[in-house]
Amino acid sequence: MSEAASPKKIAKKSAPKKPADHAPYKAMIVDAINSLKERKGSSRQAIAKHVKANNKVGDNVDSQVKINLKRMVVAGELVQVKGVGASGSFRVAAKPKAAKKKSPVATVKKVKKES
Repeated sequence: MSEAASPKKIAKKSAPKKPADHAPYKAMIVDAINSLKERKGSSRQAIAKHVKANNKVGDNVDSQVKINLKRMVVAGELVQVKGVGASGSFRVAAKPKAAKKKSPVATVKKVKKES
């Protein structure tokens, strides 16, 4: 058999990724929870509905919201008030207050008087 040299494939240059028309889902979720102002936390359905109404997003909003809610709970950015997984109610986690740094107090050494 004769060995024919196969032509080398030229790699296509991929076009740079087009930036999304909306903010990151994390930011949209936090904005939705803050604007809904629910006392006992906001549900996944209410959050997704708010995101759809106020942002230009695609068809996969529900799954993206679900995934990001789970991630944010694990990361500690959200608190899950009720339920398990992506079901239940969510609130934005309180920011931990920075502990006050104690300034070192100058200690005065007492000199003992010898008599």
